[in-house]
Amino acid sequence: MTLALVGALAPHSPYPLPDENKILEQNLIILGVGLALTLGLILSVLVPAISQRKRPTFSLKWLLACVLSASVALYGGVCCWNIRLPNTEELEWRASLNSYMETTVQVEIEDEPLPLNQLVLSCLPRRPIYVFMSPDFGDKCVSVPTKAKSVAMKEFIPMLCKQADADWDILYRAILIYPKASRYRPQERPIAAAAWEAALLGKLSRKTTWEMICTPFGEAAEYLGSLSNIRMEFGPQVDQMLEVNLCPGENMRLDDSLTWFCFLTKTEWSLKPTENGAGMIWIEPRKNK
Repeated sequence: MTLALVGALAPHSPYPLPDENKILEQNLIILGVGLALTLGLILSVLVPAISQRKRPTFSLKWLLACVLSASVALYGGVCCWNIRLPNTEELEWRASLNSYMETTVQVEIEDEPLPLNQLVLSCLPRRPIYVFMSPDFGDKCVSVPTKAKSVAMKEFIPMLCKQADADWDILYRAILIYPKASRYRPQERPIAAAAWEAALLGKLSRKTTWEMICTPFGEAAEYLGSLSNIRMEFGPQVDQMLEVNLCPGENMRLDDSLTWFCFLTKTEWSLKPTENGAGMIWIEPRKNK
């Protein structure tokens, strides 16, 4: 199977990504309806009582209806509060993702299946969106049966996953393809609980560009450490000579880069305190196999 890009890159289903503005509008409607019902119920009791100069009286049904409408308003308010609208940088990345997903791939069928890792690492377009494949696939081979001469990436990736009995997701501004049976996912970014942790995470938030070709994992991790001026330490069971082969990663955060390096080598990283208070990064084999 031969793949070739046509034109320029102008990016349950993880795509398209949810529209936070539309979700916010829906939750605002829920909030407004709940507040309107609650206010209407309250006025239905207060207005007659004030006009007749009597103490307000209400039934059990009215009380239940008021509680229900107030709960709807509270639900809408909490949902609105928890929505994080994307910033300018995030919107630019999503535009790149949409262009990537509309990119056309030319497909020619050959008799013999291709190794999945070769297909993902060598054939799929890598810019501006990076595609990672779980190391749990090993040397698995797949073929893509299609009569179409050109397929958009948004259709081609699900087609690949179906043939490989895999799933895919969008994490840390990259696409991950992983076996359906695999429960292991890339670790989440640590949350700072102390000043030294916040300082380390601040250093790791900077962006960099890298390319790894037959690079030992230890050397690749040390390279990220040198860019962030953070000390790297490895557990005794970590194979630092395990080769990492990755196409150029452009403008990727240092912490996200380290997370993907560790994911591909079945390791995990964490923040550890040091005697001088600066802290370091500790890398060890992943606990969740």
